[in-house]
Amino acid sequence: MMIWLKQSRRCPLCTAEIGPYIIHGIRSKFDYQKHFLPPLRRSPSPQTSHTPRGSDTTQFRRRRRTEVSWGVASSTRQDLENTRDELGRAIERRRHVYRNRLFAKHIASNAFTKFRPYPTPSQIASSDELQSRATAFIRRELRIWPNLDVEFFTQFVLSLLRRLDIRSEPAVRALAEFLDLSGKSYTPGAAVHNAEHFAHELYSYLRSPFKELTAYDRYVQYDETISLSSVPQQDGRISVQALWIHHR
Repeated sequence: MMIWLKQSRRCPLCTAEIGPYIIHGIRSKFDYQKHFLPPLRRSPSPQTSHTPRGSDTTQFRRRRRTEVSWGVASSTRQDLENTRDELGRAIERRRHVYRNRLFAKHIASNAFTKFRPYPTPSQIASSDELQSRATAFIRRELRIWPNLDVEFFTQFVLSLLRRLDIRSEPAVRALAEFLDLSGKSYTPGAAVHNAEHFAHELYSYLRSPFKELTAYDRYVQYDETISLSSVPQQDGRISVQALWIHHR
């Protein structure tokens, strides 16, 4: 994010304008850190002390036009478009997973797979790396639910991870109030399909050795092969009820 902000003051995802600072290290509504952004560096003025003469002038101008057209700015825009496309495809794959009730298969913990036992809450609370990995996974995963405050819910899930096993009944009940019950209090016997599924997927990812979501996506296994051609493309968000449909 900081590399991007050195070149632009617009959000790479929603293109909204970014203010004079960004917020990070959020622990509660009023407990966070601000990082004030330095002014953007402007391109230096073109030097005019030396200009090719004679027959070299045409080649020089043509080369300069090519550099302007296909230089850093163009490369940055292309990289941004590629990132957006890849994120969109990844979110569609995740929608497909939840819509069809596909659960990540268990992979044994050993030296060959490099998978580990699920970390304890105290291990997560003391590990910046685990919290960073969890944050990246949670933020992307939550994009499939409509009308959900992703930033708030990310911090909420992180707070659960620091205190509870994410697959425990208390954790699933807390998740269900947002993912299954639309903010209503949990009652015994209520369906919590989305909360249980979300907890399982997060549990599986945190056991893996992967830091990059794209690498994990290529490795994780489901009962059905998930490819772009098998994922139904939809032009909008899906309802929570639609995610409860069982795969047939």
